[in-house]
Amino acid sequence: MFSSIFNPENDFWQFVNQVANVAGLSICWVFLCLPIVTIGASTTALYDAIYHGVRRNERGVYLRFWNTFRANLKVGAIWTVLGLGVALVCAYLMAFSFWVARAGNAPAGGIALSALAVLSGFFLATWLFGAITLSRFEFGFKGLLKTSVQLVFSHLPSAAATVFLTVAAADLCLRAWGSVLLLPGLAMLIVSLMMERIFRPFLPEKDVE
Repeated sequence: MFSSIFNPENDFWQFVNQVANVAGLSICWVFLCLPIVTIGASTTALYDAIYHGVRRNERGVYLRFWNTFRANLKVGAIWTVLGLGVALVCAYLMAFSFWVARAGNAPAGGIALSALAVLSGFFLATWLFGAITLSRFEFGFKGLLKTSVQLVFSHLPSAAATVFLTVAAADLCLRAWGSVLLLPGLAMLIVSLMMERIFRPFLPEKDVE
């Protein structure tokens, strides 16, 4: 009985190990996001490690994270700079629209804010889909941008769900800093359930669950 309880191969310890991996990968993601320009490559590495190390229970999950991060650092950096640039423009336009609404033109400001919120959601979905796609396929910057836009338009419900989950997770992390030790990996695990369904037609059979 005791040998069964302490057997590292039983379901309980496998679950504990996977939770530890999700937490460890979340910490790795946060640490490698700190230079800012590496956010894209770190997000790509997180998805790849979560899919292979947690969902498929493959060994060497942290080495895989690091190797994926290094392999996608160049394209990921360009992808990050693009995303940050678009985010700054959207933030400025939203602030201006809010000022217009406060200045007395509430209908125009409200319409502009609603349109910008939708546009920002589209840009965020495109950026997230791109960072994730880079973990499963090899792309240059232009090919990644084109493919990401096509995937978002082709899978709008999944794109909307991914954006909602990402924003909710980010909001919770800002409100309760301790959640950053687990939430990034957990959110990516949930996102992978949608993304792998999208990727399935384009992957070789051996890479499909």
